[in-house]
Parts: sequence; structure tokens; C-alpha cells
Amino acid sequence: MPEPPYKPARLIESETLRWYIVFYVWDAQKGILVRKRDYEVDKQPNKKAKKAFAEIRIREINKMLTNGFHIHEAKHAEQKIIAVNLRNEHTIGQAFKIIVQTIKNSRRLATFNSYSSIANLFIAYCKIQGWEKWLIKSLKKEDVIGFLDYKQANGLNNVTRNKYGSAIKAMLGMMVERKMIEANPAAGIKKEPEEIGKNIAYDPDQVKALKEVMTEKNIRLWYFVQFMFYGFIRPAEIGRLKVNMIDIKNRQIVMPANITKNRKIRYVRLSHNFLEVIQALDLKKAKSNDNVFGKNLHPGNETLSKNFAGKLHAAIVKQLEYGSDYTLYSWKHTGVVEHYRAGIDIKSLQQQLGHSSLEETDTYLKSLGLIADLTAFDNAPSI
Repeated sequence: MPEPPYKPARLIESETLRWYIVFYVWDAQKGILVRKRDYEVDKQPNKKAKKAFAEIRIREINKMLTNGFHIHEAKHAEQKIIAVNLRNEHTIGQAFKIIVQTIKNSRRLATFNSYSSIANLFIAYCKIQGWEKWLIKSLKKEDVIGFLDYKQANGLNNVTRNKYGSAIKAMLGMMVERKMIEANPAAGIKKEPEEIGKNIAYDPDQVKALKEVMTEKNIRLWYFVQFMFYGFIRPAEIGRLKVNMIDIKNRQIVMPANITKNRKIRYVRLSHNFLEVIQALDLKKAKSNDNVFGKNLHPGNETLSKNFAGKLHAAIVKQLEYGSDYTLYSWKHTGVVEHYRAGIDIKSLQQQLGHSSLEETDTYLKSLGLIADLTAFDNAPSI
């Protein structure tokens, strides 16, 4: 068996739950293999894209494992207390490792894992080119483009290429902020055109059927999905909501930056129907710092288990035979579709979604098959 031991990565497909890549990596302190799951594959728009992405991702993970990748928390703990002198000149490899450690200490685990993976791929590419010991200040725009071209030649699609480019640009931006480099060599790199994926929403008949089953089997799950429908709030964010974030007086939910996906404070408006859902939760007995949806979807100080709501919902979708394209996340898409059709303007939708630009919201609406009113210019003036 190789040293350190491991079990290679493989794809786990599912008709009702999320797809993921599983592998086992050696934990040096515990002396055992520990299971790791990578859910990035599930973010791809369809089965074909998921399989293509998984093929590349699995190859990358297995390469890391065969090169000796393992877990050693003691080493990580030692790294945390070492002060980094940013005035020193750093090699490309050193610079990215410093920034990745900074991300680890300041961002959520999923963010760290994503950036760490991309940084490792870039460092590995630099080693192939013989650059890893070059000073970071010598890195050029064409070097980053060369990496992206190289990865794309090995099967990367435009969406993932753009993701890699954005991550490298962000990390280099952090280096500029810390005076490790004077300018960001990734600035100005054009994004490749992306096909707009298809997000699936429930139709009115499906909503009615799902409501009937949920209200009979698990009313708390029905309350949960309505936070997605009315507030466009992601499942993971709902699991982090605290009672004190709900401001009934001002009819809003104030989501602090540390619980949102984009790390920015977000204000979610409470419509009349949304207020009724919150009142039905009966949070009067809950403490201000309790989770709105804690253990088993009930308010309390215990955290909601990851994927708990998703698994419950997937079982109902399977029972109704709607297919694997319909997920818990489809309730967010459904909410946006219905609010758009009800006449809510795009600026208000942007604010409720927490998007940073109207362009982002426009792209999202197109992914739902929504286009501007075709009759809007029927009464256009003539000359």
C-alpha cells in the first residue's frame, strides 16, 4: 500500500440526492483513513456536464493523493501561529500558500476547500513549467492565461475555466492588498462565454401536490421551503438563521455577512404571506440566539444537520415521481418565477436575491426561461 495510504476518488451518482466525489485520505494523527466528499460536481447544470467535470476532478484528486497528500492537524496548528513577514519576497508557491492559509482562517470551509484546490492546481502547473521558485512579483498575465488554456485543453469547460480564473484573480488581489505584489497580473483576463444553464422550478400542480404531502407528513419542512419561496434564501443560509435576525417591526430579515454565500449583509423583505409563515413558526418561546430551524427543523440552540431537509424533501419528490432534476433548491427557483410573473420588478428581485448586479439577476432569470414582457413595446410611438 502507498505511503501514506489512501482510497482513490470515485463518483457517486444519485437520482434523488446530490452527486459527489468520495475519497479516503490518511489522517496522520489519528492513524486512520478518513472519508472526504467533494460536492462541486453537483453544481454542474446536467448529467453530461457532471460526468465530464467529475472525470477531471477525480483525476486531479487522485494525483494529489498519489503525490502524498494527507491530513496532519498538528502541522496545520503550527502554521496558524507562525507570523508571516509580508515584507519578505516570496516565491509563487510560498505566496499562494500564505494566501490560502489566510482564507482558511477567515472564510467558511467550503470556500477554503475550493480556493485551496485551485491554488494547488496552479502551483502544480508552475512546477511543470519550472516556475514554482520564481518570485511572485515576476508572474505575468500571460502566465495565468497559459494555466487556464492548459487546463481547458485537458477538458475544462468554460464555466469551470472562468471559476478558476476568478479564484486566482481574487487570491492575487489579496496579495496586492498585502503589498506582496504591486499589481494584479490576472486583472483584465476576459471570461469565456458560458452557456446559460437550466434551473428547474415546480409548476403550480407540483407545488400543490408537494404542499399536501409536506403539510401532512412534516409541516416544519413546509415552513422551511417557504423561506426559500418567499425569501429566495438558500437552504444552508436558512440553517444559519437566528431568531434575532427576524425584524417583524420593519418587515425584514437581516442576514449578517457571516451567514450569506457572498459574505455581504443582506436584507430580505417580508411580504404579507411570508409574515404569516413566520407567525406560524411560533417563535415566542424561542431565545433570541436560537436557530429558527435547528435540530429536526425545530427552533433551538442545536444546529440543523447538513442535508437533513434535503433528504426529507428528496424522499417526497421520489414518492411523487418528479425525477432527479427536481430538488429542494427548486423552491428558490419556483419563488423567483412566481414573483416575476406576479409583476415584481427586476430591481426588487435583485435585492431579494442578494445579487450584486442587475446583470447577475438577468442571467439568473434567463436560466429559468424568463424573458422580458413580449408585449412591452406593442404601444411604441411612431413618427
